[in-house]
Amino acid sequence: MKHHNKITPPAPGQDASLDQTVLSRLAMLKTLSVKELKAEWETLMGSSAPNNSRAFLEGRLAYRIQELTYGGPDRETRRMLDLLADEVEGIARHKHQITDPRNPVAGTRLIREWNGV
Repeated sequence: MKHHNKITPPAPGQDASLDQTVLSRLAMLKTLSVKELKAEWETLMGSSAPNNSRAFLEGRLAYRIQELTYGGPDRETRRMLDLLADEVEGIARHKHQITDPRNPVAGTRLIREWNGV
C-alpha cells in the first residue's frame, strides 16, 4: 500500500490471510514453553530475553509479531511517547512541547452564550 510516496504495511483487517497468519502465531505463543518463548525472543528481537516471566515474554512477543507485520507507531506517536517518558523521569526540558491539540491556541477568546446573550 502506498501513502505519501511511502510504502506502508497493510492495516489489520485489510488482508484476511495475513490476519489469519498473525492470529495463528499469537495463539501459538500460548503453547510454547518458557524456553521456547526465549528462543522466539532471540529470533524476533535479536537479543537474549531479559527475564523468565511467561506473561512478559508472551505479551512483548505478541506486540513484536504485530509490529513486524503491520508496522509500529508512526514518528509523531514515538516522539510523544519519548516526551512523556522524559516527563515521567523528571526531565522537563521538552515539557512545553506536550500539548493537547484539542486545547485552543494562546490568544483565543472564549465566548459563552447564555439565554441568547
